[in-house]
Amino acid sequence: MADFDVIVVGRGAGNTNAVLAMRHGLSVDDVAETVHAHPTLSKALEAAFREVTRQ
Repeated sequence: MADFDVIVVGRGAGNTNAVLAMRHGLSVDDVAETVHAHPTLSKALEAAFREVTRQ
């Protein structure tokens, strides 16, 4: 198991898998074996905006 450091800057930076992983002391292996939801919120919003603008 490897430890890791992450720097996240910007709006919503605290809402990342990296922050959650560090808070709970997870390793890189733990995160790699986690199911990651897709699409992300930003991709879902992009798809919604694109759909609205097609009308």
